[in-house]
Amino acid sequence: MSTNLYPATSDTTILEKLAGVPAGTAVDYAAWMAHYPEDDGRFVSEEVQNARQAAFEAWDAAATDNIHRYHTLVDYGFGRVTQATWQLAVKLANRTKEHPATGHATDNNDVAALLATQGVNLPEDVPLPALGGVFWS
Repeated sequence: MSTNLYPATSDTTILEKLAGVPAGTAVDYAAWMAHYPEDDGRFVSEEVQNARQAAFEAWDAAATDNIHRYHTLVDYGFGRVTQATWQLAVKLANRTKEHPATGHATDNNDVAALLATQGVNLPEDVPLPALGGVFWS
């Protein structure tokens, strides 16, 4: 399992801008996710497994490119941390006494440094404070 860097905001308007998708995609994403075909983990026949796989494929095919881009941002954030980002995260964790594998930064200078080492360029209409910081896990 890898460590990824995420925006700390839950503001869907900001998340949509970060994902580069049109306004309203977060609503479409929520509706799409509401139909996620759950697997209860019980042993089932091959026929039921095939039906579940078909349901998942139909569910996935129903997503637009915008939903997929939004989903990727929500699930993976700004991606797996780079070596430089990890080194900075460890320094920040040591300063705040957090475990380096799961930490956060809210200071704008720290956030800017983490984004820079990660190679993230924010869209022009997303000011740094709108992120609410970043976290990694």
